[in-house]
Amino acid sequence: MAEYLIYFNQQWVGDHREEWFLSRVEPSMAVVHEMEAAGIVVYAGGLEEGAPVSSADATSGELLITDGPYIETKEFLGGLTIIDVETEDEARRWAGRIAEGCGWPQEVRPFKSRPDGITGRRSAERIDGGGTSSEYLIYFNQQWVGDHSEEWFRSRGPLAMAVTRDMEAAGILVYAGGLEEEIERAFAADATSGEVLVTDGPYVETKEFLGGLAIVDVATEDEARTWAGRIAEACGWPQEVRRFGRRPDRA
Repeated sequence: MAEYLIYFNQQWVGDHREEWFLSRVEPSMAVVHEMEAAGIVVYAGGLEEGAPVSSADATSGELLITDGPYIETKEFLGGLTIIDVETEDEARRWAGRIAEGCGWPQEVRPFKSRPDGITGRRSAERIDGGGTSSEYLIYFNQQWVGDHSEEWFRSRGPLAMAVTRDMEAAGILVYAGGLEEEIERAFAADATSGEVLVTDGPYVETKEFLGGLAIVDVATEDEARTWAGRIAEACGWPQEVRRFGRRPDRA
């Protein structure tokens, strides 16, 4: 099995009337329910538009957690789905289904494999994600990592894994994973023409692209910011934090 990230940037959605967006809820949720029934969905969620964004950066030697994005960019993440499937062809097919259901393009990239002993997933007892807590995305773009020696990267691995284990032990980890760095391995699904087209390469060529992410389920934004700081210190590069919106079927 291999894990794939299917995601879209908010700017790919396009301008539509409110009625159009309301009409996409049922078909998009139907695809999510199909993936759940097939046992291949790890996570699915849309990021909350207008919610506060914060960033954590420890590259100066001192941890700084600030309001606002780490870098202002023309495009930003709108939502994502993580699936665990046997083949890339399956990932392509589901990306096409999601693109049809939502009504806007999707991009797909494979996750890296994890070290032994790290599941990177929420425990079975906490699958729902309901209640009073909120889910937050903590993520970085590959270009924020910087240039370092191989020895430096090797030294960060145990530190990052320790934070992942701490999140698992605290019961707040939903998912954590790093994406394969070769952007050429990405592919895109677009159904806006009325026909599903799945093509090799990213949907849009951009200067920055996602490098990895963690999803946490915590009681407060302060907790999310604290964990983002822990991750930034361990990894050695900045992290950005955004809140997920409630799924329509769990609101």
